[in-house]
Amino acid sequence: MDKFNSTYYILYGSCALIAFLLACILDKNNLRSNFVKLGFLYIGAVILLFGFRDLEVGSDTGLYAWQYTNTEEVESWGTDFFINILFSILKLFFGNDPVTFFMFMAIAFNGTIFLTTYYISKIYSVNILFILFTFFSLFFYKTLGINIIRQGVSLGFFILGIVLFFNRNKNKSKIPLICTFILCILFHFTSIIPIALLFTINYSYKKIPIKYFYILYVVSIILSFFNFGFNTIIDSSLVSTVDERRSSYLDANASDGLYLVGFKPQFVIFNSFFLLLFIYLKNRMDKKNIKDTMYLVIFELFILLSCIFFLFFHIPYSDRWGVMSWILIPFLMMPYFNKKYNDKIPFAVIVLGLVGIFIFFSNL
Repeated sequence: MDKFNSTYYILYGSCALIAFLLACILDKNNLRSNFVKLGFLYIGAVILLFGFRDLEVGSDTGLYAWQYTNTEEVESWGTDFFINILFSILKLFFGNDPVTFFMFMAIAFNGTIFLTTYYISKIYSVNILFILFTFFSLFFYKTLGINIIRQGVSLGFFILGIVLFFNRNKNKSKIPLICTFILCILFHFTSIIPIALLFTINYSYKKIPIKYFYILYVVSIILSFFNFGFNTIIDSSLVSTVDERRSSYLDANASDGLYLVGFKPQFVIFNSFFLLLFIYLKNRMDKKNIKDTMYLVIFELFILLSCIFFLFFHIPYSDRWGVMSWILIPFLMMPYFNKKYNDKIPFAVIVLGLVGIFIFFSNL
């Protein structure tokens, strides 16, 4: 694990240095190069690091390795049936070595992230290295790549689907968009929630004033603080009819003390910190009369997913609901790296802030 972390920190450190130097240049001058090839090189390095990791790297790596080599001994796949199909296909063509599965998942996760960053760089005229650096700076990126890898791939397809959805051409086929969201759900069934919210907000965002989203955000924090959440609303027996294994996630005693349940102020502060950054940027866009439908929808989606996250605090593994909101942070941060949206805060300051966040969470 130490060797893995050291390599990851070296990759991050070099990316941070380049991002900082690039920010210093762009604060004074314009630079046309998008650094796509360099970004692709970093993604390739991360794919190799994640794909060839040892079994002790990642809390679920050993379990996935066992499931891959002993597929027939798994009694029930429930909503994870697609993983069973994926195992069978990979074993048919590449054999029984679980490294095949880990490499496939590393390519799928990092590949969708790279495609998403490429599209975002075009939409906001932001250097692709800044976008990748933002992803790398957030503590959950490594977690999605080596721990909760199915959810990582699922959320990778989710954010790719968001970009395709808002930049779709009416004259072109919708099949890639549909397939992206289907794969998102197949890799992790819970992703149906952010997808449903995405379409709902896109339909209604003009009808509901933003102040109601802020009120809902505050109310969800208060309810969670007083121990009211989905643990008191959702019936575990109902969940078990869909997937028996998932029903145990609603039981605070199911984790045997391995995972602390209850109100988590650190996560409230984390989400609220970024929410304030996004509110500032949204207000700047309003003053400049910049209309950005995608940004506004993702902004409101971040708020709703944060509310859901807070109400899951009293259930084991609530951070797996948190990543649904966290994966949107790089989206909402990107306008900070474009002088059209942000002409006050130097890019170098933003880069240093992201480095500070990375260092802080790496030492927890």
